[in-house]
Amino acid sequence: MKWLYLLLFISPAFWAGCIADVGSWEAMPPADAERFRLEVQPILADRCANPGCHGNDVRPFRVYAPLRHRMNPADLYLNTPLSPAELESNFADACAFMIGMDGPRDSALLLKPLPAAAGGLSHGGGVIFEDDMEPEFQILSSWVKDSIDYVAPQEVVPHEQATP
Repeated sequence: MKWLYLLLFISPAFWAGCIADVGSWEAMPPADAERFRLEVQPILADRCANPGCHGNDVRPFRVYAPLRHRMNPADLYLNTPLSPAELESNFADACAFMIGMDGPRDSALLLKPLPAAAGGLSHGGGVIFEDDMEPEFQILSSWVKDSIDYVAPQEVVPHEQATP
């Protein structure tokens, strides 16, 4: 019964639009933020930022990307670099998946894109990585593993209150 309660009431409240207030881009560890920009952001842009997936404002985890969803509607589908605010938003949303984790394999950022047969969770967007040996999955996994020391549990605020 406890699992049913968690599944029906607690889990949707968390996933329905809460992110961590991880502070400003500058407050995050420079190496971690830079690695996100260079290694993780391109993977999220390629694999997750489609308009029917996380490339829109309807999803709690939204991903801004060139040629796709943008914070400024005038930039929609333009091949221009992300603004600092867009990159900060992507970084903060990705970091929110690390709050309260015991280890990297607790992160929905790593579990959602995998099939159940590979230890993944159900994902409305389907299977993104066939297994955890795919090179891009390994990059995400390494970033999460190396980052969890930087992201301490903290207050979770509604997405609307987070700094855009």
